[in-house]
Amino acid sequence: LDTEHVSTELKNLSLENERLEALIEKLKLEHNQEVQALLAEREEERETVKELYKRLTEVVENPGD
Repeated sequence: LDTEHVSTELKNLSLENERLEALIEKLKLEHNQEVQALLAEREEERETVKELYKRLTEVVENPGD
């Protein structure tokens, strides 16, 4: 076997591995940010629904007002 060739291939694979690991970390961060944004949006929607339910209940209980 050509030891120099194997060594070069090993270095190339190590560099590619580092690049892929960095990409994975970047994608994880982006995913986490998206999840947090969706959770915040869901919480806002939940508060809106609560507020609408409260207003609807008030109207149903006091139809003449």
